[in-house]
Amino acid sequence: GILVSTTVAGLPGEKTAYFKVWAKDEAGNWSLPSSTASALVSSFSLETLDVGLANGEGTSIAIDGAGILRVAYNHAGSNALKAASFNVAWSTESVDSPAGGYPSIAIGKDNGSHIVYQGNSAAPFSVKHASKTTGGWFLTTAAGGAASYNWRRSVAVDAAGIPHISYYDSAATALKYAKWDGSAWVQSTVDDGGANDVGSDNSLALDSQGRPHIAYRDSTANVLKYAKWTGSAWVLSTIDATGNVGAHPSLALDGGDYGRVSYGDAANNALKYAGFNGASWAIQTVDTGGGDFTSLALDGAGNPHVSYRAGGMKYARWTGSTWSTAAVVSDGAWTSIAIDASGVPRLSYKDSGGTLFAAKWMGAPFPPPIGGNSRSKVRQPTNFLASAVFQTSVTWSWTDNSSNELGFAIYGALVSTGPYTLVVGTTTTGAGQTSYMETGLNAGTTYYRYVVAVNAGGAVASNMASAVPNAAPPAAPAGFAGSALGASSISWTWADVTGESGYRVSDLSGNNV
Repeated sequence: GILVSTTVAGLPGEKTAYFKVWAKDEAGNWSLPSSTASALVSSFSLETLDVGLANGEGTSIAIDGAGILRVAYNHAGSNALKAASFNVAWSTESVDSPAGGYPSIAIGKDNGSHIVYQGNSAAPFSVKHASKTTGGWFLTTAAGGAASYNWRRSVAVDAAGIPHISYYDSAATALKYAKWDGSAWVQSTVDDGGANDVGSDNSLALDSQGRPHIAYRDSTANVLKYAKWTGSAWVLSTIDATGNVGAHPSLALDGGDYGRVSYGDAANNALKYAGFNGASWAIQTVDTGGGDFTSLALDGAGNPHVSYRAGGMKYARWTGSTWSTAAVVSDGAWTSIAIDASGVPRLSYKDSGGTLFAAKWMGAPFPPPIGGNSRSKVRQPTNFLASAVFQTSVTWSWTDNSSNELGFAIYGALVSTGPYTLVVGTTTTGAGQTSYMETGLNAGTTYYRYVVAVNAGGAVASNMASAVPNAAPPAAPAGFAGSALGASSISWTWADVTGESGYRVSDLSGNNV
């Protein structure tokens, strides 16, 4: 009844190890060998975060600008949405109940967490949003009512701190989108599908201008589609229409704001990957042994890293010339991936027994990312502000927290909610630059700006800042003249100046009177 254990170190990673055990008595006699046992030697270290998840649907990982890992997950055992975070050690907390299916977590302004998830424990389901403030979790319903908003949803937060959500309306069988306007959620239809059922699987990312891009599945035609907001309309296109594709897509945008997508191919039981080059989508088969529950992140060189289920949980990465795949654990699903500031992949997942795990890559790190994934803020520029304000110019400054950026871009608008357009690009504000003087501005006008660090693997925005160039001074008083009032007094007169708030009179030595 006593369990005996030992640890064998120094084994080659990403392989299955086979062992037997013998017992010896005090006389030195050995028993017959045990049966052969096997175990996977993973290249990842594993930590237990929580237990009792039962059949909870989904985990989602993101990393904030301070390097703190955050995981949102459905704890079906307690019918709740929960959140875990790691600084020195892992801690967990309950966010909402009854609720929690298919969560997606993103990092927002000042490293705050934003989570979207399935509300209600029975139909009709809603789309709910939770944001972490100093006073706790602030909960709102992004979409609800008579319709049923189940299956997957995705969230990202722009530089102004505004969350954006893609979600599936199962009653309308349509892909929808919601954006917080500061006081309420504004919903719109991205693709109604016509006669088709679209959007049950979807993934959202924001480009450098804060505009949403969505990869999603048409479940009727069995194709993978793409939606991009231009600032005035949604443009829809097809990524892959070969076979039965598009399950569990995961979207990331590279440094050129071009889409990269991992997704499943059910017809061929395969993991696939698509990258846009500005003109067309290049499609690759990554693994022919399975490919669902995919999650994608890009490293600093723009190379993709994917976690996914294929029997157990697996990990794939592009080396620059070929795909390398490896088993992480033999029992794992509902996986999510991000890459930390050191270039180390970090994963969350749950096993069939309902235990939530975090996994950390133990091999050599990769080029450090910008962002970490489409929802993270790894190596985000910080302390962005107007450091000098003049009548027609503003000097914007920031702290550079990255080491391999190609440069910085500044985006601006005349209202805090945008739309934002490019003010200056990376060819002007290059790598290592931490300030830029913007000229040609109008006095008295409020300008909203943010700076974006860019490398091949993506872009990450600072928080938004604003400045008002100094108003033009009033015109000099005209007709200034004096007349004697007596032996020691003079009366000074002048024409009133429009827009003044007061006057100052002084002698030639600067002494005010």
